[in-house]
Amino acid sequence: MPKKKSHLKNSTQYLFATFAVIISNYFFHLIAAHGLNSLDYGVLSGLFAFFGFIAFTGVSLQTKAIEISSRLIANHQFDKLKTERKKWLLITFVISIILTILFAIFSKFFVNSNTDIFAP
Repeated sequence: MPKKKSHLKNSTQYLFATFAVIISNYFFHLIAAHGLNSLDYGVLSGLFAFFGFIAFTGVSLQTKAIEISSRLIANHQFDKLKTERKKWLLITFVISIILTILFAIFSKFFVNSNTDIFAP
């Protein structure tokens, strides 16, 4: 298959996968909004926002790692590629551990809905 058609096929698959995620997300929130009371739905939305923050952090790290890898491959620096790959895996691992620990520390505010974290 020519390169142009391959890119078009991959882009189309990505487009439909994105639409599927958006539609399933809509139906999930539609069901959750009707099945939960407002406090529980608010807590659930806060958790989704936190997981979104973790996901965006991971995606940005992946994007930077891909950019560095492609530059090193284009310059035929395969030895440096191995060291950079190990470095980025370590950075990603450390950041994910830090975010997990922060979530574990602050999750008590999500679990105990009677606790008002904004109270004076």
